Amino acid sequence: MRLSFLPIRRGRSAFRALFGAAVTSVLGDQFTRTAVAVLALDLSGNAAPMALVYVAGYLPGVFLGPVAGTWVDQGNRRTIMVVCNLVRAAAVAAMMLATQVWHLYVLSLLLGMASCLFQPAYQATLPLVVTRGEIMPANQLLQFSSNLAEVAGAVLAVGWFSLASVRTAFMVDALSFGVSTLFLVVGLTDSAAAAGETRAAETDFWQITGEGFRFSLRDPLVALSTLVQFIAALGMAGSNAILPILARELLGQEQQWGLLSAAITGGAMVGALLPGWVTVRLGRDATVMLGLAGGAGVMFALLLTGSLPIAIALFILAGLFNALFYITMQSWLQEEVPAGILGRVLSLRAMTAGVAVIASATGAGFLVDRIGFGPVWIGLSALIMVAGLLAASLGLTRSRGKGDMAAP
Repeated sequence: MRLSFLPIRRGRSAFRALFGAAVTSVLGDQFTRTAVAVLALDLSGNAAPMALVYVAGYLPGVFLGPVAGTWVDQGNRRTIMVVCNLVRAAAVAAMMLATQVWHLYVLSLLLGMASCLFQPAYQATLPLVVTRGEIMPANQLLQFSSNLAEVAGAVLAVGWFSLASVRTAFMVDALSFGVSTLFLVVGLTDSAAAAGETRAAETDFWQITGEGFRFSLRDPLVALSTLVQFIAALGMAGSNAILPILARELLGQEQQWGLLSAAITGGAMVGALLPGWVTVRLGRDATVMLGLAGGAGVMFALLLTGSLPIAIALFILAGLFNALFYITMQSWLQEEVPAGILGRVLSLRAMTAGVAVIASATGAGFLVDRIGFGPVWIGLSALIMVAGLLAASLGLTRSRGKGDMAAP
């Protein structure tokens, strides 16, 4: 049970480019994540705009998801990622000049538009630059390194804010997007990224988009896994939105939610080591189910503790189980879905997850005010458990995959 560096060592220059682009971007994102919340609060004087900025980043994925996937499958994925990175760099740099809170809404929408193209292009390129047996180790390495960069970026951001103004943090993120773009331009060849291009010239754009919908509805693995992800996202997004309330209700201090959030990230780093090892022994469907059911069990257990150390330990477990679910499911789809339609499948999944995130993140607080924290937390935990039970049927859609990939 260890982290495999084979995707980097075996002459995979294209994967190294994707790896460098992802880690650099995540590192810089932590500066903007904190700075935009502080700036929104300063410009508006209340907390509501912070939530609206968060929601604005998800909206483009909901509305543009179907066509974004078609663009990814029709075009050169390297070019798409480079252009999206440049747009994101410009958007975060412009936040430095924002004088009204609606400026942040508009720029967050622009960031979301670029991200809803970048993410499926990035994820659909990964299977093209590593072998099938390296997909799982590659995702584990990316997840672990991204979580590490997230922690490092948060620490660096705190240090930055003690030395410079909040607004200058946006330039750090813009620079990180520039470095990320450099990785893609230098290390990712057109021949690798262009493998996603599909009969763009002779087939109608909307016909190709419709094919993505039909495949996602008719393919048993994609359809069921999308439903599982939607239900799980409802539970996870809502619970994240009311995490400060959990800290206040159970621990007496809502400021402790920062520690709990850090514990989730730490658990996800540990969880990134496990999927390949667990999948070989249990099969992919059981691993996905374990990740979701285990996460739900942790959420139920949190209601029984009033101790901060125990809560931190439980949140570490929550992060571990979440990584187990996410990495296994992502790798499974990248292994099974044909490369020429993978961009559309991933974009449609992101669209449905975005709907769930927006609905749950905005609705959870509303429900807490009306029926209380406990019932809402139990309901959100139950949703994740339901997703886990549904995941038990994923093995019926494909071969179980037990033993068909080497442990990393």
